[in-house]
Amino acid sequence: TPPARSKEGATIRRSIGDMGVAAGPREQGASAIRGRAETLFSAGDYAAAVAAWERAHSILPAPPYTLLMWGVALAELGRHDEALRRLKLADILQPADPATLMNLGNVLSQLGRFEHAIGKYARAHALRPDHADTLYNWGNALFDLDRHEEAVEKYAHADALRPDDADTLYSWGSALSNLGRHEEEIEKYRRADAAKPGQPSTLLNWGAALAQLGQFEAAIAKLNALSRSRPDN
Repeated sequence: TPPARSKEGATIRRSIGDMGVAAGPREQGASAIRGRAETLFSAGDYAAAVAAWERAHSILPAPPYTLLMWGVALAELGRHDEALRRLKLADILQPADPATLMNLGNVLSQLGRFEHAIGKYARAHALRPDHADTLYNWGNALFDLDRHEEAVEKYAHADALRPDDADTLYSWGSALSNLGRHEEEIEKYRRADAAKPGQPSTLLNWGAALAQLGQFEAAIAKLNALSRSRPDN
């Protein structure tokens, strides 16, 4: 089962106050609208945030950190081509920003351009080697290319930086499954279930791994646990 793509948003969110004092009415107006957009973004109202950024941008071109959040919001709305344009512009205006590069990688992955995504993750990692989300998403892109040994390395590194993250552990287990390393796979699902109990995908894959090892009673127990976690099914 392919791992879920991380939906981490911008990892650097500056407040509107970081922009400094506006020089005139146009700057003040655009700044106020961008501030409203950031509030909407933080509340998860991505459509309204995008509309506000579009209005502000029509008054005054957006700075790089606004383009970053704007791109993330567009991606959350499934508007990936538009998100890519905003994030590319942010990268041009503010090169070598790890948050922009990671989110560029995410959008490229969502567009199925995994090789290009890997290049962005590699650049982001070089700039910020202690960021677990970059490594996790990099692992997912490698997974999607069936480069499972490399994916395992990225998940292991992410886990070392941020232990017991259920998504990382589940994805790590999925990659190990594709390599036929079922004992290790089971250990990852055990840890994932401890971190986030009762997740159907974890229980299903855990049961399948147990069956691969001939541990059928234990596999059935996991499938029964899966049924209990999904009473409507």
